[in-house]
Amino acid sequence: MLVKLLGIFDFLAIFTVLLSGILPQKIIVYTGGYLLFKGMFFGMAGNWISIFDAICGVFVILLAFDISNTFIMVVMILFLLQKALFSMF
Repeated sequence: MLVKLLGIFDFLAIFTVLLSGILPQKIIVYTGGYLLFKGMFFGMAGNWISIFDAICGVFVILLAFDISNTFIMVVMILFLLQKALFSMF
């Protein structure tokens, strides 16, 4: 159940990144904070892949301040999408 909930939040993070041009800055920062916290929490628990969640969180926070890179955004979206899809099934 928790895994599916985290997958739903990953889908919401993807939509936040895609709609970052029209969303308020607070929502983008909160999404980045969620990814950063989740990545650090599970990363310290021994899941080294979750460290990429923390890295995505940092980039989402930078995105809130209009600092972006298209390649990094595409890689981040694909990473979050595959994690969200795997958690759903």
